[in-house]
Formats: sequence, structure tokens, C-alpha cells
Amino acid sequence: MQYSNQNISFGTCRSTCRTNQSKVFTIREGYWRKSSCDPTKKFETDEESNLPFPVSSTGPLSDENKAFIQKLKVVEDGCDKIARSDYMGISPCRICKKHNHCAEFSTALDDGSDLVWPAGLSHYYEDHNVLPSRLFVEHIERIYKENEKELLAFVKRRQKARTERAQKDAAHMLWYANLNTQERARFDEEQRQKSHTRRMPSAQYMLGLMGGIGGPLYTT
Repeated sequence: MQYSNQNISFGTCRSTCRTNQSKVFTIREGYWRKSSCDPTKKFETDEESNLPFPVSSTGPLSDENKAFIQKLKVVEDGCDKIARSDYMGISPCRICKKHNHCAEFSTALDDGSDLVWPAGLSHYYEDHNVLPSRLFVEHIERIYKENEKELLAFVKRRQKARTERAQKDAAHMLWYANLNTQERARFDEEQRQKSHTRRMPSAQYMLGLMGGIGGPLYTT
């Protein structure tokens, strides 16, 4: 397994541990500054100037790193011990500028510190061969091992759901292909009408909204 501790950063003090009154920090994996330029130059915030920039490693992605990426994805999607927070907007990849999710995952370390990382971090590992830190790998591996039975069951349920969805989509495509011209036109028009109805707010909703703004429009 290949590692790189250049991609880890430390946040501000979050709290004080009750047992020994030592400071507890937020440890961040995969938070990058927006540009690869000299970090001493001016940035939007002082915090950004302290962030690393993702650097691709040379050579092909190792089998161990590929296995870790799959475990990370399963832990993110199926482990209830991982907290997820969603945010507005989309964070672009710092390397290829691809839209790369808008959420954040977090979990607690043994010392009470928070380990946080952005959704889409696996994109850097998988598509750009950016190496994770040893601390991050070891913690994700431990979470996977401790919850392996539940996570494998989750993977099976997800694969079954995807297979059923693919079968339904294939059956629908076959049914649609066998329609004649008039039947297909009628079906397309029905779908357009349904789509338009879903987009348009109901009259009851609009009346309620206007009543909430300017008082009741009518009484019964």
C-alpha cells in the first residue's frame, strides 16, 4: 500500500477533552487549496493558504490502493458510523475541474479528534492516483473490518436493487420498441403531460402560499 502524508491537514481546535483537558483537533483528509501556485501568495482565506494541493503519484495504481478505494466507497455509502453533511453548490476537482460532489463525511478517532473528508475524495485516488495518508487508510480499514458483515450485506442489497432496476429498464425499452408509431406518439405525449404536471405547483398550494403571505384569501 502506498501512502502520502502531504494530503492531510489540521483544523482549528474543536473542543477540550474532559479526561485530560487536552486540545482536540479536526483532522482533514483531502482538502485542497484552489491553485497549485506558491502557498505564500495571497489566497481567499488564511486557512486556504495552509492547505496542500493534490499531487498525482507516478506509476499505475496498485492493487492495494484499488482495494482501499472500493472499501472507502462502501464505508461512505453503507456505514451508519459515518456522518454525512450535505452542502449547497459543487466542489470542482482541483486537477481536472470535474464537478466532484458537495458533501462531507466525518467520524471520530480514538483520541476524540474528528476525522473529516469531502465526498468525491475517491475521485482523486482513483482517477488521478493521489495517495491517501496512512492515518486515513488505517482508520477506514478498521471501520470496514469492524463492520464487514453489515457492509457486505449492504453491497449485496445494492447490487440486487441495481440488477432489478436494470431488468425493469430493459423490459421497458423492449416494450417501447414494439409500439407502433401512433402508440409511441401517444405515450410520449402522456409522459410530457405528466412531467409538466409535476413541475407545476397545484392551485391549492399556490392559494395556500398566497394566503400565508398576505393572509387568508377566503374562508369556509
